[in-house]
Amino acid sequence: MNCSFLHESENGLVEMCTYWLEGISLMTVGSIGFVTNLVAVFILTSKEMQSSFNWLLTFLAIFDTMFISFVILDYSLARALEWPFNEESSFYVILVPGVVYPLNNINFTTSVYLTVAVSYERYFAVCRPYEYRDLCNRKPLKTRVITFILPAILVSIFLNIPRFFETEVVTQDTECIEVELFENTTQLFDNATELFENNNELFEKNTNEMFEKNTNELFEKNTNELFENITVEEFNCTVEQYLTYNLTDLRMNKDYIRYYQNWCQLTFTCIIPFLMLTFFNFKIFVGIRYSHNRTGNRAKKETRLAVILICIVLVFAVCQIPRIILNTQEIVMMDDMFRCWDSFEPPAWFHCTTSLNHLLLVISASSNFLIYFSLSDQFKKKLRSYFIRSDTAK
Repeated sequence: MNCSFLHESENGLVEMCTYWLEGISLMTVGSIGFVTNLVAVFILTSKEMQSSFNWLLTFLAIFDTMFISFVILDYSLARALEWPFNEESSFYVILVPGVVYPLNNINFTTSVYLTVAVSYERYFAVCRPYEYRDLCNRKPLKTRVITFILPAILVSIFLNIPRFFETEVVTQDTECIEVELFENTTQLFDNATELFENNNELFEKNTNEMFEKNTNELFEKNTNELFENITVEEFNCTVEQYLTYNLTDLRMNKDYIRYYQNWCQLTFTCIIPFLMLTFFNFKIFVGIRYSHNRTGNRAKKETRLAVILICIVLVFAVCQIPRIILNTQEIVMMDDMFRCWDSFEPPAWFHCTTSLNHLLLVISASSNFLIYFSLSDQFKKKLRSYFIRSDTAK
């Protein structure tokens, strides 16, 4: 790995990936996902849909919606499309690095662990039905829901607290040295020309004995005026200030990058959640096969809900693959990054995969509505009832 910048052709590829994947595609998918998630929340919180499973899906949809909003704000509008603001605007500098960036990491981590929480809830219902039924009888619905979602939120906040201290807003001055140097150089040339013309006139009018004295006096006078003008112009130079942000010493610390940015994120947002999801959903799959031998509406209902969950987890897992690849590659490139530091530049495929990763994360956060609509008869029935009611009202 060398430290040089990307070639021109590679820069073009990266810009194309950023524009089409993070700009156009992410904006389109995210806008649709934002609307459908709100519809899903509206349906899942209706009286007929009241259950701990549906409430967990509701909170998952809420955090997914916030994640989509922040991603569109940061990656689509500010970075890819640069409309209606860009990364250099004061709005972006104040809002995104210190607020949106850490909050969206909390949203994403919460979504990951809420998916685990939903899996655990279905595992408990399918694989330990008698204990689950006893829990439902002993504790009210809200208490059960809080028991599942509160650990996910607290863990997510705890894991992302350092994100709030990675950047700082600073004020910098604009530079006007080049303009002033040009103006002063022009003034110097004009004064020198005037001095030369005056000396020629003096040479013609005065005798050889007085030439040296008068020349020195005139030269000293014009030279003093010249430097006084330069000093005044430099002193009166107008300096404008603008806001920007810098990475803090914490964010630039090598141990922080190695252990928190890479290993901690890989462990707590990839490895551990995937192991838990694999375990719970394998048990659920086995439980579904066993439930076919049981009869009753409750067993069939639990099976349908478990199928919905497995589809959600499968979409989630597939869309997380590029993120795992990127996180692993960052660990591989770490030594080169520390060696090159400011001049380090990842390869073009890494940039494009990053854009693809952002798009897939938004697809994952936007796809749950389609899963509910495809697999839940109750969800479809409730949605159709709202459309029929609205048509009747007209």
